[in-house]
Amino acid sequence: MNWLPRQSIYRFLMKPATGPVMLGAIAGALMVMTIADFSSNEPEAVVAAASQPEPRIIVPARPTDSSVRSGRLLDPFLEPRPEAIDLTRRIVNGLPLVDPEPPPMPRRTVAPAPRQDLTARSKTGVAALPAIAVVIDDMGFDRTNSDRALRLPPAVTLAYLPDAPSVASQVRAARARGHQVMLHLPMEADEHGDRPGQDVLSVHTDLATMQQNLVRMLRSFPGYIGVNNHQGSRFTRDPARMSVVLAELKRRGLFFLDSRTSGGSVGERIALDAGISYAVRDIFLDHDPDSSKIRERMTETERLARATGQAIAIGHPRTLTMDLIGPWLSAIEERGFRLVPVSELLKRSDRPASGKELARNAYTE
Repeated sequence: MNWLPRQSIYRFLMKPATGPVMLGAIAGALMVMTIADFSSNEPEAVVAAASQPEPRIIVPARPTDSSVRSGRLLDPFLEPRPEAIDLTRRIVNGLPLVDPEPPPMPRRTVAPAPRQDLTARSKTGVAALPAIAVVIDDMGFDRTNSDRALRLPPAVTLAYLPDAPSVASQVRAARARGHQVMLHLPMEADEHGDRPGQDVLSVHTDLATMQQNLVRMLRSFPGYIGVNNHQGSRFTRDPARMSVVLAELKRRGLFFLDSRTSGGSVGERIALDAGISYAVRDIFLDHDPDSSKIRERMTETERLARATGQAIAIGHPRTLTMDLIGPWLSAIEERGFRLVPVSELLKRSDRPASGKELARNAYTE
């Protein structure tokens, strides 16, 4: 009896129409049962681990073109900016931090201009306040009062002697406080007789030697933007030697402030011939070391600025001068003036004749 059912099943499975289908179904069922049995015997720890998400490897994103161009990621490795290189070059070579304005056309003579209102005007056409520039020269030797001059308003211009001790570090400190710096160039005075000294430009040396001395002193320290003469009542009357000096200043892009220690100075005329930016001193504040006289010169500076629109005053790092000049400058704007660096008052050939005459009323070393 058992044989007949097996025989029937065998024949059923061997039929071409149904056999392969049934065999495939049976094989699939057996596979499912085997997998289920294997899963039920797997340790729980393995199942738990298999259920965790696969760890990801995080690759840092490459910087975008914009971030590279802006330098946010690569700042330590970038080349210095062109403007930084140019600024360093100017400081190392003692050149102006910015290019000076184009110089005026050279003229052979200085003729008084017609009297006119030369008060500076703003871009809106409204008259600006009269401008006063104050220069403290002879800087560097009297360290106490030179340091006091550093604490004056940044618009005050400071002129350092080339052979002052530690002059380069003193100049760095002055520029860090915002002061414009000039080189105070020693020149021969009438009082020197025939012994002006080795560190003074002299009329007794030939032009080639004099130019070598000039270049040596111009290399004394970096960071200055102009030159004014120290003493020089004899030297500034010599057209040939002044021409050599101003030609060298022009080559270096420097301006010249004529301290005007002599009424016969040719500095202004030679500056015009050379086409160099220049200015002329109007007032010596402290040539007479008396407090009442210094106050009078301060008042005279203001009077000249009101009359002509601007004035340049020169003082020195002396105790009495520092005692008086600080309070004067601290209230100068309240009295209706602008305190400006001397570089803002260059090229003054068009000033009224009265101002020119006033600039010649006190000559001193």
